Amino acid sequence: MKIEETPLPENALLQKYVKSGDYTDCFSVVIDKHVSQADFIEAFYNSRVFKLERFILTCLVFKPSSDRQAAQLAIGTIEKYAAWNLEARNENQLLMCDFKQATRSWLMTEKIETNESTQTRLFFGSALIARTNQQNNEKSIPFLIKSMVPAHQFYSKCLLNSTVAKLLRTA
Repeated sequence: MKIEETPLPENALLQKYVKSGDYTDCFSVVIDKHVSQADFIEAFYNSRVFKLERFILTCLVFKPSSDRQAAQLAIGTIEKYAAWNLEARNENQLLMCDFKQATRSWLMTEKIETNESTQTRLFFGSALIARTNQQNNEKSIPFLIKSMVPAHQFYSKCLLNSTVAKLLRTA
């Protein structure tokens, strides 16, 4: 099981940020079991790695969250979770916007059926929203944020790996 950086699917809710010139990324992994979108969302936000992020968000920006809230977000009964608000969702995707509207987080599941088994491709992607320069009206990502992209990509893979481990533990 290998997490790979992959092109963003054409139907991804994150596509609008590609079209508007923002930074986007997409990582995916295939696991040998059926995973519903709700199970993926709950496992992602309750994974070991994300729980550390939840702790940091509670301490630094006073945006606490719980396992129960992750479950509620997963089934669609709440639209705010920790530092994020729901931007869009459908039967197999979730797009969240941070409270400062500077980033987006996206989750998607894709069922893969073969003669031997059912697998699921799990996608996780992000968008870093470019800022518009008031003087020349051009959009760009600030240098400091651009310089953090390699660390962000590493962290994204860690998040997805931690989520997969959680999903496989609950098999």
